[in-house]
Amino acid sequence: MVEEVLIEEGIVTKVTEKEIEIELIKTGNCDNCGTKDFCKGGEIKTITLKNEYDLSMGDKVIIEVRGKTILKTVFLLYGIPLLILILSFLISYQILEVNKELIASSVSFTFIGIYYLLMATYFRKFENQFKVNLTRMN
Repeated sequence: MVEEVLIEEGIVTKVTEKEIEIELIKTGNCDNCGTKDFCKGGEIKTITLKNEYDLSMGDKVIIEVRGKTILKTVFLLYGIPLLILILSFLISYQILEVNKELIASSVSFTFIGIYYLLMATYFRKFENQFKVNLTRMN
């Protein structure tokens, strides 16, 4: 079975002690991408990574992200919150007797907020699972 890998090219535009910023180079792949309409930002796309690489400003790099990493990220950021939203709403709606919709919605969004707070607090535990590979281009 072949694992899918997302490959992008970029240029290092900022280097600090803790982070590096990479500006992605727009390629012809952008026009064929199914998510191009949902892509954040304007024409210039940047990503910020931990400075674990020996790079300087102006270096051209290749960024590789494995399909498993993308799937885990999407599941943690969107899948679980969607399940929390639906389940907490349905359970709250069944239990409540007055103002069902308003209170059930409030409870659902509160649980999602708590989930994101927990994710932000404990994200360091997940950090090693979400690695990208950077390679300097010659």
